[in-house]
Amino acid sequence: MACRALKRNKLRTALTMLGIMIGIGAVVCTVAIGQGGTSMVHEQLESLGSNMIWVEAGSRNINGVQVGQGETKSLSIEDARAIESSIPSIAAISPHVDDQGQVVYGNLN
Repeated sequence: MACRALKRNKLRTALTMLGIMIGIGAVVCTVAIGQGGTSMVHEQLESLGSNMIWVEAGSRNINGVQVGQGETKSLSIEDARAIESSIPSIAAISPHVDDQGQVVYGNLN
């Protein structure tokens, strides 16, 4: 009975098959793009190396999560040089400064 219905309605059968093929192709492409993006990010993180360390002064509140602790509010270039000279396995240092502020131009923030 089902085969008879498929034979009688050839256009509807072809369109249904086309829709199913397009749907499956779209799902396969979406999954492939997601996996490609994931592997690209993974490779970029691996290129940083497993031997990278980040040193910050004091503590920070990031999205409501308190990270770090201590009384030191800032680190200086001398501190970075002292860390580099006192630990022989450090290959290089890269000091970094970030801050928050308000930018005003005319009457716009």
